[in-house]
Amino acid sequence: MGVWTTQRGELFDWKFIEDFNNVELTIPLYNKLLAAGLESYSTRELNKNGGNHPSGFPWWQMAAYEYLHHSGLPEQVWHGRDTTLGSDIVSRPLYANQIGAEVLVSIHSNAFQNGAAHGSRIIYDSANGYQQESQKLGEAINSHLLERLRGQWKADWYSNVRGVPWGNEQGYGENHFFNGTAVIVEVAFHDNITDNIALRDPTFRDITATAIQESIVQYLDSRAMVTVISGTVQLPGRTNFSGTDIFLSPQPCPVLTSVVTVTGTRVAVTDERGYFEINLIPAYQCLQVHHDGFLIGQHSLTLGLDLDTLILPIGDVNGDNVIDIFDLSYLAAHYKSNDLAADLNVNGVVDIFDLTLAASNYQRRGAIPWP
Repeated sequence: MGVWTTQRGELFDWKFIEDFNNVELTIPLYNKLLAAGLESYSTRELNKNGGNHPSGFPWWQMAAYEYLHHSGLPEQVWHGRDTTLGSDIVSRPLYANQIGAEVLVSIHSNAFQNGAAHGSRIIYDSANGYQQESQKLGEAINSHLLERLRGQWKADWYSNVRGVPWGNEQGYGENHFFNGTAVIVEVAFHDNITDNIALRDPTFRDITATAIQESIVQYLDSRAMVTVISGTVQLPGRTNFSGTDIFLSPQPCPVLTSVVTVTGTRVAVTDERGYFEINLIPAYQCLQVHHDGFLIGQHSLTLGLDLDTLILPIGDVNGDNVIDIFDLSYLAAHYKSNDLAADLNVNGVVDIFDLTLAASNYQRRGAIPWP
């Protein structure tokens, strides 16, 4: 018969359980976020009068995966791993993905060699594709924590922020599996007696909650500075320029010396004139465009937002972003057919005009830089 127990036991003889104290740390933060007008969600029950789980334990003491399970979420959200601990960790980012959250902040306390460390740590995934935005939020939280805790709690309070790749140390799945900006805030070290006393103190909890709330608001305000940009993509050999997909990525554009593939998220598609218009936030660094049969085009947004007309070279029949003998061979093999991939000028038949179009761009490769 199974026995319900905490993931982490009582610390020393201090009557301190991290699993429960994390809720105490989160409640004031959640309330402050709501008061700031932010739509906020929790993966734990934050109402300490919210009734009991069928086991008899209060709902606020239950782990995230169990709370989300009984909240009616799909099984792939709350049961994403073979173990309950693994499912509990990944249920948090999977839930955030499910609801389309913009930011994920995980509140914890820390431990290291029975009290050898102290202060706050902010951790982000340094290699999941969202590290730059996550670092920005982490640095904002670090700055606000230092300012408030040194001014209102302890003058020499220590805090830092660092990036940790997936698979290193504990893995930090809360960060890794969220499709967006994510940080873990280790508020203090619960195995350090001075930090432990702070973690229990309502004043300390309120100070840290205020600092984190201020940081989130500051970060979201910076992302709200949206710029509208537009451009035109022309398709040689055609009179209708519609159907080119526009992609944005938070990563820098791939170097042009290699064969480039499309990355990022599709955000728009061109109309019959080849025109597109998108809302750009500072998080994005690279714009790419793709249309079947043409080489990829790209533009580094760090170089400017003024986009002239881009003309995509035609002839990449097999989609490897190089126009070579394989493309010409494919065209020749489908000559006089109605093969859709080989009919580059979409006139209904593969003919000499398609061969001529591809041959005119022989040995060219993408990505094509924006002029």
